[in-house]
Amino acid sequence: MASRVLKQLGEKAFQPLKIGDIWHKPAISAKNFAKLRRQTVGEGREWEFDQISPRAGYQRKPKGHKHDKLAALRQDEIQKNLDGMAERIQTYRDSRKLKEASILDQLLLTPKQRRLKQYRETK
Repeated sequence: MASRVLKQLGEKAFQPLKIGDIWHKPAISAKNFAKLRRQTVGEGREWEFDQISPRAGYQRKPKGHKHDKLAALRQDEIQKNLDGMAERIQTYRDSRKLKEASILDQLLLTPKQRRLKQYRETK
């Protein structure tokens, strides 16, 4: 059957066909294309359709990955955030240190309670 279709359609039998806005599969599948080629070459005849790729209409460049495209932007943003990081860390550590508390607070409160009291007083 495939050889009959091949004689009727020629090289168009291996290519997908677009009718209107709808793509249709090739008349001869890639599997049958290979089978016909093997039979023809096995019989000693020349295969005249060597230049035709059975999936020529489907080839396109891969899009790639989103994280590869955004990597440079992300590195710039990270570097910008790292520029003032030493000062930010120091101010954070200073805010977390316990300030000098009254003697009564030192005797009666735990370090956690003193820290909470200090935090409430700054706000």
